[in-house]
Amino acid sequence: MHAAVIGRYGDPGVLEYREWPEPRAEPGKCLVRVKATGINFADLLQRMGLYPGTPKPPFIPGFEVAGVVERATENCGFKSGDRVVAMTRFNGYAEVAACPVAAMFPLPARMTFEEAAAIPVNYLTAYHAMFEMGNLREGDRILIHGAAGGVGVAATQLAKARKLEVFGTAGAGKQDFLRESGVDHPIDYTREDFVNVVRRIAPGGIEMVMDPIGGKSFTKSYRCVGPMGRLVVYGFSTATNSAGKRNLLKG
Repeated sequence: MHAAVIGRYGDPGVLEYREWPEPRAEPGKCLVRVKATGINFADLLQRMGLYPGTPKPPFIPGFEVAGVVERATENCGFKSGDRVVAMTRFNGYAEVAACPVAAMFPLPARMTFEEAAAIPVNYLTAYHAMFEMGNLREGDRILIHGAAGGVGVAATQLAKARKLEVFGTAGAGKQDFLRESGVDHPIDYTREDFVNVVRRIAPGGIEMVMDPIGGKSFTKSYRCVGPMGRLVVYGFSTATNSAGKRNLLKG
């Protein structure tokens, strides 16, 4: 098969399209003929060697795929020819991926492969952070950092579906996009202190902050939450320009 392979850590030029051994069928995994694969910030970190658990080069990056089951393991609930979306834990940028059955989901007939491949990382990350870890309820308030990014947009959509009040930060020029996405209080972090904005509107603090940034954002975000508030860290984008320790918090 062919795959996009990271031959060494570095800039986008290290990706190589080359032949690669096709994965073997294993218990608990199905072989999926990939029709579309998602691209996420985590893939960038993998390419740079900054993502926790990244294999040594050469390896195939990619965490999410959509495609057709080519070979199904026994008693897995899927059969050859089924349209699925799946998470892969690397190895997604390939023509065939070995996907854990526990991380595979049937694809609705109305959904395209391209649409499906953009769902697992962003939406499952947002859902787990907000409702499994954050335990948010209708009427709660949340601050979403990086609200114009993939997880940020997903979190906003899920928040509005659950009738939450949303604060969202993004860079200059993205506030109209945030409003269109459903953010109630768009914040340009280059011009405004998000702590002041949150505390002006919610003097007692809010229920949750989602932070994919780390660094100064991490420490300031604590000042936004009220009593029993939650700060959920799900990324460390400051690691791309920092030599600091990136893996002190794991969850």
